[in-house]
Amino acid sequence: MSNVPTTQSARTWFCVLNSPRTIWGEEATPEEMVNAALDLWIKDKPRRTCAGNYEIGDTGNEHLHLVLCDPQKARFSAIQKLFPGIHIEPMRGTKEDAESYIRKTGRFEEKAHTIVVPAIFRGEIVSNQGHRTDLDEVQRLLMEGYTPNEIMDRDVSFWRHEKLIRRAFIRMKNQQTPPLREITVYWHVGKAGSGKTYTYIKL
Repeated sequence: MSNVPTTQSARTWFCVLNSPRTIWGEEATPEEMVNAALDLWIKDKPRRTCAGNYEIGDTGNEHLHLVLCDPQKARFSAIQKLFPGIHIEPMRGTKEDAESYIRKTGRFEEKAHTIVVPAIFRGEIVSNQGHRTDLDEVQRLLMEGYTPNEIMDRDVSFWRHEKLIRRAFIRMKNQQTPPLREITVYWHVGKAGSGKTYTYIKL
């Protein structure tokens, strides 16, 4: 098991799932088990991506290597719930490191292991590095018409960009509003206590 706190969240996780037949049974082929794991990760989550392979270790233990990505950040505990007994570590490094990890090339090559099913990809693998992914997601949500509060309610990490989000929202609205437009003005007059403010609020 990993020493990572179960409450930790990350966009990308490196995972090892030992003895996958305890989940999918003795009749499942290695390729079927890899595809089943990837399908389980992206089920009802179309923005998630992932990759996985199937290996036999030097001691004969069968296992899956997985890279699991979620732009909304996935919790350690949520992954454990999907894959009981899985070993999980937040990804450190670049996108290229992640691809090398799942392809078992470069510094991740394990000569004593037999790769039964080479890496299968579902979408593009991303890294945890930098904050551009946050800003890209914020921009997408703004373009889709979300308000600043709605955006920040989606992910607590967005709150650190609060000023930027609000400024971008105002800027976008200003650009969408024509400088000259036809308007109709109504004057609402009357004596004090005649209900002017009440009528204004109702309108």
